[in-house]
Amino acid sequence: MKYLYKIVLLAFILAPIFSLAQEINNNTKSIHTNTNGTLTINFTTINNNGHYSPNHVMAVWIETSSGTFVRTIYKAGEQEDVYLDTWIAASSGNTSDAVTAATIQAHGSHQLIWDCKDKNGAVVTDGDYKLKFEFTDKDSQGPTASINFTKNNQAFDISPASQSKFTSFHLVFATDEDAISEIRKKSIELKIFPQPAKEQIRIETELKINELIQISIVSITGKLVKRIQTKNIQQQIDVSTLESGIYFIDLESENYHQIKRFVKL
Repeated sequence: MKYLYKIVLLAFILAPIFSLAQEINNNTKSIHTNTNGTLTINFTTINNNGHYSPNHVMAVWIETSSGTFVRTIYKAGEQEDVYLDTWIAASSGNTSDAVTAATIQAHGSHQLIWDCKDKNGAVVTDGDYKLKFEFTDKDSQGPTASINFTKNNQAFDISPASQSKFTSFHLVFATDEDAISEIRKKSIELKIFPQPAKEQIRIETELKINELIQISIVSITGKLVKRIQTKNIQQQIDVSTLESGIYFIDLESENYHQIKRFVKL
């Protein structure tokens, strides 16, 4: 009885310690999770009637929730971009691995893609982030917008409310695993080119497979847009009718499976 009392007492003492250790372990896993995925960003700009209007320069970038610069996604304009005050303050003008373009000559809709990597090419840690927008059509500060979102292993499809001179927001986030439920089979080294593609993509591999192969093209939201069944793994596929964005090639046979991402212009 004495020993039983000691065991119960010891368990009572150690329980909070084990609970705390488990909580620390879970938090550590959460902190260090770097989910690999893609954020597709759609939005529309509205004329601000500046003296250069409708010509304007623009920047779109990512910050952490605390305001630390992560990466410029898009920057348009060469000369008047010195008036993108908010972007310059955040990024110091950094455009590493950003899509850049000339001054925009008309307002309208945009689609941008962020691969969840920072300015150094590393996948960012899961957590809370800010998507920042700014444009100007004059020699001074122009309209800005900001959207908060959380990046983790959960897909989302949201349409945030419009903000001053920025409307029709639509954000879709998907991990590679969300887009296609991968079957664990022998992997194949696929080559897809050109990257990005406009009219055709070519699929090649050095492996010879004597099996019926199913080649699927899946959108970033998981929608099947095309499927081919063949015994020839070397394929040229027409993608001219697909909308611009991120897609996945899902190649599967009885014993092999591989997924490869490509960009459609």
